[in-house]
Amino acid sequence: MIAGAGCLQIDEGLRSRLGGTTGSISPFSEWAFRAGVAGTANSNARASAKDSTNGDLIVAGQFNGTVNFNPSGTTNLVGPSAGGNAFLARYSASGTLKYAFALTGAGCSQSAITRVAVDSVGDMVTYGYFGSNGGCVIDFDPGAGTTNRSPATAAEWFIAKYTQAGALVWVKSLTGSNGYSRSITIDSTGNIVIAGNFPVATVDFDPGAGTVNLPWSAFAVSAFMAKYDSSGDYLWGYSFNQVGGTTFAAGQVITDSSSNIYMAFYENGSTVSVDLDPGAGTQNFTPVNNGSHLVLAKYDSSGNYVAHAVINAGSATTGVIVDMNNGRPLITKDASDNLYLGGAFTGTVDFDAGAGTYSRTSTGAGAANSAFVMSYSSSLAFRWASVANGGTGTGFGPYSYSQSLDYDPLVGTGLILAHTIVSKNNATPTAKIDFDPGAGTTLVNTPAVSYGPVL
Repeated sequence: MIAGAGCLQIDEGLRSRLGGTTGSISPFSEWAFRAGVAGTANSNARASAKDSTNGDLIVAGQFNGTVNFNPSGTTNLVGPSAGGNAFLARYSASGTLKYAFALTGAGCSQSAITRVAVDSVGDMVTYGYFGSNGGCVIDFDPGAGTTNRSPATAAEWFIAKYTQAGALVWVKSLTGSNGYSRSITIDSTGNIVIAGNFPVATVDFDPGAGTVNLPWSAFAVSAFMAKYDSSGDYLWGYSFNQVGGTTFAAGQVITDSSSNIYMAFYENGSTVSVDLDPGAGTQNFTPVNNGSHLVLAKYDSSGNYVAHAVINAGSATTGVIVDMNNGRPLITKDASDNLYLGGAFTGTVDFDAGAGTYSRTSTGAGAANSAFVMSYSSSLAFRWASVANGGTGTGFGPYSYSQSLDYDPLVGTGLILAHTIVSKNNATPTAKIDFDPGAGTTLVNTPAVSYGPVL
């Protein structure tokens, strides 16, 4: 595969702002460095978050071998597991390493932090998994103390909380949770909401003395959301099952200023209905065809259903494309609780889930996917949508997807969408993409860079 990455900033007036030269779109970088060394060592940043109290950047993920996480010195972490080892690193706003630590243990096949969230005082809640080759023991305390946990099954999720200074507060594990830890968020009162997908029937979502096994669809993975208090104690959880379907999966979850919950789901390859109401009522979503659909659902702070909106596929072979390995679709919000979703699409898609129509078509020579950003109000009313389409040339292939979406990370006026283009058949891309969603044209070459970079 050949991959290239682009970073698109769009303000509320839908004006694109790009810098850099042709084939290189990175106008907003204040500092950057590579964590790693020559040889077989590698690192994979699976999650990042910003501490709003001091501007620190938290990066977490998985590595193996010996990796230096210090951009101005040497702070090596050593990962004994060939399958991967979890890490967390905190940097100041100017890029100075404050600390880094790894979660490793003998007998463990792998561990990773896949998501991280920061609360109002700068404490961090991590969400990830660890697996066993037999006798796995991981110490989750990076300090002088010892807090060991062992997975009861081949792979389990964990939720761990650390202070702003990196001290362990608590760690919880979810027994039997072999699946996909997609998203974590912290609401306005400090409660924690996680989302993901699980392919087995015996996940215990209560890390305490109780047992909570959510209903599971025996045909495929089941999407779920679960809520915990600031101490990691279970409050409630719900699963969403497409019995007889193929793929109905959770993407990201966020909360608004009133602690309402917004879940982005992805459905593909079936016309089987899914009940989006976890309570006594019924709110069925029924796909119109076998294409790819995006579902945005709203719940109150207790998990009660409020509303949902559906972006339908235009045909059985087109629709909204989701990079399921990284937990898409993407969703974020602004200070007024307006919602923003990002990703990729193919064919013609109507981005207005209401009575109106706002259709856009993916275009460009050889282009299968185009990037999109769309906005909905907190009541799930359509506001606007914008797309970045392929231009002339070849090689803009079917594996294009968006990596991340954030509101206001820089100056308080816009959105940042990071988008990766991967060409098919190892062909060198010669396509140009129009990143200007307005009447103008800003064509940028897709660079021929193997497996990256990912912004």
